[in-house]
Amino acid sequence: MDTEQIYCRRLGHFLSFKYCRAEKQGLPCAKIIDCWQNKIPIQDFINENYSKEETAYLFEPPPPKITSLLEIIKRAQDNVPIDVEEHSK
Repeated sequence: MDTEQIYCRRLGHFLSFKYCRAEKQGLPCAKIIDCWQNKIPIQDFINENYSKEETAYLFEPPPPKITSLLEIIKRAQDNVPIDVEEHSK
């Protein structure tokens, strides 16, 4: 099963099931059910290999895009110092 491949819409290329099932620090990608449900018995695999606590995020709705964008902007602002004198000229 680990060698099965599928096109990843998030990353834009083909990936093996092995990658998808451990993409998130040893836990499955949040899209694993959507991507693999027509190829393998993914729900059975999840139930047999992970606890409900480990996979709770798989069944939660994704955060709104604006929330993700604001988090990315905030992280970028926090990591890039702005030279105030340079921008005031």
